[in-house]
Amino acid sequence: MARFKYHKLKIYLVSVFSLLFIIINSPTVLGNQVDDWRWDNIPKIVIVPDIHGAYPAFIQLLQKTNLVDTSLGWIGGDTHLVSLGDLLDRGPESRKTMDLLIRLQQEAQSAGGYVHVVAGNHELMNLIGDLRYVSKEEYEAFTSEETAPMRELAFQKFLSAPPQPFVSEQAARIAFDKKFPRGYLAHRKAFSVDGFYGRWLLSLPAIVVINEIAFVHAGLPEMVANNSLESINHNLQTVTTRYMQLWHELVSLDILPDDDAQDPSNLARSILQNALPTKCINSRKKSCMQLQKNGASLISKDNQNKLNEFINLSNNPIIGIDGPLWNRGAVYCRSIYETPILNASMDKLGVKQVVVGHTTTPDSRAHNMHNNTLTLLDTGMLVKHYKGRPAAMVMQDGQQLVHYLNPYEQLAPKSGEYPNAYKLSTAELKNTLQNGTITVLNKPIGAKLGVGGVWKVQIQHNNNTIQGLFYPSDRINQDKKELAAHALDKLLGFDLIPLTVERNIENTNGALQVDFPYSLNEKTRLEKNSSIGGWCPIPRQYELMHTWDILTENTGRTVDNLHYRTNLGLIYLTEHNSAFGTNKRLPKKLSKQALKINPEIRQSLASLNKENLQEALGENIDKKAIEALLSRRDALLKSF
Repeated sequence: MARFKYHKLKIYLVSVFSLLFIIINSPTVLGNQVDDWRWDNIPKIVIVPDIHGAYPAFIQLLQKTNLVDTSLGWIGGDTHLVSLGDLLDRGPESRKTMDLLIRLQQEAQSAGGYVHVVAGNHELMNLIGDLRYVSKEEYEAFTSEETAPMRELAFQKFLSAPPQPFVSEQAARIAFDKKFPRGYLAHRKAFSVDGFYGRWLLSLPAIVVINEIAFVHAGLPEMVANNSLESINHNLQTVTTRYMQLWHELVSLDILPDDDAQDPSNLARSILQNALPTKCINSRKKSCMQLQKNGASLISKDNQNKLNEFINLSNNPIIGIDGPLWNRGAVYCRSIYETPILNASMDKLGVKQVVVGHTTTPDSRAHNMHNNTLTLLDTGMLVKHYKGRPAAMVMQDGQQLVHYLNPYEQLAPKSGEYPNAYKLSTAELKNTLQNGTITVLNKPIGAKLGVGGVWKVQIQHNNNTIQGLFYPSDRINQDKKELAAHALDKLLGFDLIPLTVERNIENTNGALQVDFPYSLNEKTRLEKNSSIGGWCPIPRQYELMHTWDILTENTGRTVDNLHYRTNLGLIYLTEHNSAFGTNKRLPKKLSKQALKINPEIRQSLASLNKENLQEALGENIDKKAIEALLSRRDALLKSF
């Protein structure tokens, strides 16, 4: 019996050591995998941003970073390759890009490495039928799978509900081929729920975390701070899949048209609005008969429920502009709002850094933002479209180096110099304002005696041309007040006042300020009834403006000096002639309305004191104005 027990123990120990040997020497990467989308202790990570069908550049980057050989086979060993999404659209060779990544996923894992692909907004667009950016070459890549019967069936369906009567079948075929180019039908089939590429794309996550670094296509908006990594990725996959299933079902029932030129969710809303009420289905009441006579559609209750579900899915934030596949808030909007959101999202994910694509950098360089916690890596790989430069980043041995092509360079991401207006950094803008050649475009006519008004000027420097506003020195010290406004804004971190410097123009001292391109003031916006787009919510910017005007006692805010940078959805403020008074109480005119001051703004206001205000503003406003400003600050924090 003892010998038997010893023999069993020997077999058990041999089995255990054999298993340990297999685990230690196995080429799999399970030992580093925390869960489905989280990995630790990965020695080397290569990150490739938006490819957009730029297949040759993608291959070059893989070879330069030692991931594939000349036959495009994986030689990266235990390296993890991360694609930040947007493989598709605009470029000619998206299909080759997907095929290579799918193959490398298998080869890398067999060698102990891994290939992660996170979903981009263009993957989502192709799945849900938004085909605005699909190139002709992308459709052509699918022509071999598109049969003549397939096209003939689609043509007959096209004829049954034409957008307009055709004079002949030849004219109809020309219109059909224009709307559905060769390869279109096979492309749509391949990107369906059951299609080869559709299934693969629907399996992609929104975010992966490796070595406490989050990799995501666009960014980490507020919704990420309120959801786990697992729920975000699960929601993206389930919501997109169900959306597509319902869409194809509603198309097959002839309730929704298969028309990528129209927004299907808006069509669904319109169809529901014109649907016959469920109580009128199979009813002979006069009121119901009249509704049918007036064109109300007869849609069953079950199909109405499907339309409602479809609309609700289309409104789900995971696939909307406030989700991680689209949102650019952390790149374009004010840091005083966006940094706390980014930090909260990072805390939720348990990461120290975020790497994104999606937003092509103006100078074709990778950039770090938000105290180096956010890295922007999209430098415009599809050079023909973006006029950029292919790049990939390598993280290894504590270093983060970006490998650029044309010419080949290895450089760290730039920090603190993200291009502002005119594709220039703040330092470059300041240099242009201070040293550029000035051309006065116009001076105000009929200005009040002793008040210089505002001059419009053009500044040229180092092959850059920018527009500016010049505030000449006058009896109300408008130049000093504008300089003080910019200095205070910089101290607070509000980013409401354009860059402003001292300058002499035509023997006149004054303040020269950047005038942003793509902008309009509130007066023009109201006259034209224009809406403000962009990525930055306007209501919270109004609250920041009201906080600013109360603090500075600026009673001169008008529709002429409230401006919008329309391409971004950012407000900015000019003309502070009425600001920086000596009244220590809150201005009654400005402080009547309710105002929210978030913790970050409160902290910024609380940081003001006599010493830092004197240093920043002392050359432009006197001590009484500084003391009054601090008194209004105290009242602001107490009242709101």
